[in-house]
Amino acid sequence: MRIFLLLLFIFWTGNANAQDFVEKLRSAVWTQDKSSNDRYDSVYPQYQKLKEALNNGNLTSAERQEIINTMGRWRAMPRITSNRFIVVNIPHFELFAYKNGELELKSRIVVGDEYSKTPIFAAEINEVTFNPVWHVPGSIAKDELFPEGDDYLERNGFVRTGNGLIQEPGPGNALGRLRFTVNEMGKNSNKYGVFIHDTPYKEDFQDADLAIGHGCIRVQNVVELARFVFNDDNWSEDRIRDAMEGSTTTQTVRLNSRVPVIFGYFTAWVRDDGTVDFAEDVYGYEKNVRS
Repeated sequence: MRIFLLLLFIFWTGNANAQDFVEKLRSAVWTQDKSSNDRYDSVYPQYQKLKEALNNGNLTSAERQEIINTMGRWRAMPRITSNRFIVVNIPHFELFAYKNGELELKSRIVVGDEYSKTPIFAAEINEVTFNPVWHVPGSIAKDELFPEGDDYLERNGFVRTGNGLIQEPGPGNALGRLRFTVNEMGKNSNKYGVFIHDTPYKEDFQDADLAIGHGCIRVQNVVELARFVFNDDNWSEDRIRDAMEGSTTTQTVRLNSRVPVIFGYFTAWVRDDGTVDFAEDVYGYEKNVRS
């Protein structure tokens, strides 16, 4: 059956964009594979809620299909065994942290824009860096920063390193005062080059559209997230704030146990009151599944 679906989608999509093709293929295969649904109920609370939401007789056929598509995206993710994990929900611009199946933290986030999409993958946080140095990606340095001129670069803490550029730690650093290093799950590297971090631009979180970044995740409630990630009474809120704001010294703390992170595109999300919130399809993935 899976081979048939694969051939059908190759014929159907033709020369479609690779990411869109993968999304279509995944949805077709995963929504057919209902025999393994139950094994996700105990791992991802949101999956169970979505399954229950399908019993709502007031859903339109399009809403019902979107819930099924979202459940398919959940089934694409590995079954994690940790009692603590984080979900980055890209189209809802929200981050959720769970412990023992209960929601511990929710935060607004900035995600990548349509030209620098935040990738969909399973990852792990393995270390936290206070007052990080920003090693500016070459494309950002070339297209956005170098044209501003040397006076601008100096005023904002940028230093040229050969043909490259770094930004020194401080309150104006684009990564803010805290960075969470993210590796692909089970690996010590990250081919996507994205991570989760603080930001000096707190006012951005007041906007409705937060798909304005370069692909990394900027977090509004960064201190609370650090508390969750450390999961250690030795790292109190006061100690975290002191490490962030008491100096500009860079300090990296490796975690005793990695924290799983799901970077997902979940347009259907069940809220605490049981209602289903359907996010705008900011990257067009849901539209391409339906087409």
